[in-house]
Amino acid sequence: MALSLAYTILAIGAITESKATDVAAVEKPSGGGALGSADAAPATATRADADVGLGGFVLGVVTLLGISLTLPILVVFGSLPSGLITGAIIAFGLQQAWRMIGTTALQVSGPFRIGADAVTTT
Repeated sequence: MALSLAYTILAIGAITESKATDVAAVEKPSGGGALGSADAAPATATRADADVGLGGFVLGVVTLLGISLTLPILVVFGSLPSGLITGAIIAFGLQQAWRMIGTTALQVSGPFRIGADAVTTT
C-alpha cells in the first residue's frame, strides 16, 4: 500500500503539471490575434452537473483504488527495459520489508508440571 501511495502521489503531480500546461496553452491566443477573435480557443468547457449517487461514488473509489494499486506495475512495464531495474529494486524492498515484519517461529518449551511435585523445598 505504501508503494502504491508513493506512485499515486507522483501520478497526481504529473497530472496537475500536465493540466497546468494545457490551461496555459488554451489561454494563450493562437495566431497572434486579439483575445476576442474567433480563432482563440475557449478557456473553459462547460459540463452539465450530474447526480452521481452512492453507487457511482463507490464505483469511483474502487476504480481509483484499483488504479492506485496497479501503478507500480504499470510504471515497471511502461518503461521497459529500464523498468526492469525499478522492478528489481521494488522486489528487493518488498522482500526486506517482509523479512522485517514477518513473525518469528513459535518455540514451545515444555510441558511443565504444575502442582506439589513441581516445587521442591529444602
